[in-house]
Amino acid sequence: SSSSSSSSSSSSSSPAMTGLFTVYPLQNYDHAVSVLSDRLLLMQKEQPQVSSMHVALGDGSGSVDARKLIVDAFDRLTDQDSNQENRKRKKMRTDAIARCSPKISVVREAGASVWSADSDASKEFPNIAAASLGAVSIGRRLQDPLGEFVKIPPSALGLGMYQHDL
Repeated sequence: SSSSSSSSSSSSSSPAMTGLFTVYPLQNYDHAVSVLSDRLLLMQKEQPQVSSMHVALGDGSGSVDARKLIVDAFDRLTDQDSNQENRKRKKMRTDAIARCSPKISVVREAGASVWSADSDASKEFPNIAAASLGAVSIGRRLQDPLGEFVKIPPSALGLGMYQHDL
């Protein structure tokens, strides 16, 4: 589930989460790439001690397009520009991102929407909209898959025709 235009902060106890935001690449792809690359740079500046960045990407429809958006945003950070002033700004961006070797992992997103609508999710993250909680679940699945999957009823995981035997 790729979320990435307007910024809304979250109050999470996780140091890796600096906030949730949404971009709308179907409305204006170039703007979405710009917003996402600016956000990536901000995240790197907020946490300069981070030596790598790992992006959890849901495996649902649109994941190929979301991956392209993320790659284009990282590429934008390291692109060369002919304007000297822009080159200085780009050099700062390149230096910040060079320390951060981005990795993109596709994560199974089955049941993320079920958990995000659950009362336990809203208790754990009271200041985050249910629509964004699915993205939180997908990111956490990269960190601790079993810890996230146990929160979801087996019937919501799409385990196949024998799922009701669980």
